[in-house]
Amino acid sequence: MYSKHMDSFSAQSYSQNVAKPLEEHSSAVDEMQPVTYNFSVGGQQIRQTRSPNHTSGFLKLLILLSIPLLFTAAIGLFITNQNQEQMVLEQNNVVMVIPMKMVNWQDLGNVFEPVVSLPIKTKSGYDSMEFLLDSGAVISSLPRDWAEKMGKDLAFMKRSTFKGFGGKTSFAYQGEMTVLINEEDKVIPVVFTEAVGTKSLLGRKGFFEQYSIVFNHQTERIEIRQ
Repeated sequence: MYSKHMDSFSAQSYSQNVAKPLEEHSSAVDEMQPVTYNFSVGGQQIRQTRSPNHTSGFLKLLILLSIPLLFTAAIGLFITNQNQEQMVLEQNNVVMVIPMKMVNWQDLGNVFEPVVSLPIKTKSGYDSMEFLLDSGAVISSLPRDWAEKMGKDLAFMKRSTFKGFGGKTSFAYQGEMTVLINEEDKVIPVVFTEAVGTKSLLGRKGFFEQYSIVFNHQTERIEIRQ
């Protein structure tokens, strides 16, 4: 009877004084060294801690170290590609590269339109103007109000008669314009037209005579070559 009482007391005492503190301090045990603890009463396992998995920690460290390396490699590849492209442009004497512009025409859909924006020298600096590349035009053209922006007087210019698309006749004044191409001023013959609603053109005289125009549909770019 005494033995049974002692066994009951021991189990109860252990449960109250040992097992409970172990549960309360389980988090503290987890932070200790990776040592396995095995407390048992009557052969029953109470708690066992496992050693941490060092493999997952190593993988995390490897990923953190690889991120800046991959970023640096990507920047290096981008710079290399840019340098190679620049070398190709220089070998082909490309002075300007312009993205192709698509225009949605009624009943025709999206059609490529060969337009280029060039800075024109005026009294107040450079103003950009969009030109249509037109190898069928004898000379480049601008609206007549651009003459005043450049500080030119139409009264001192030669007046000529031009026939446009469909044989329509218009008057224009012969002069010159200074455009910025490849960071250099280029003087190109131009006529200031009185026609209303027409596009500004880059024609053969002074432009197509000096430059080759390449329409690269693979890269969707217009290349102006010296």
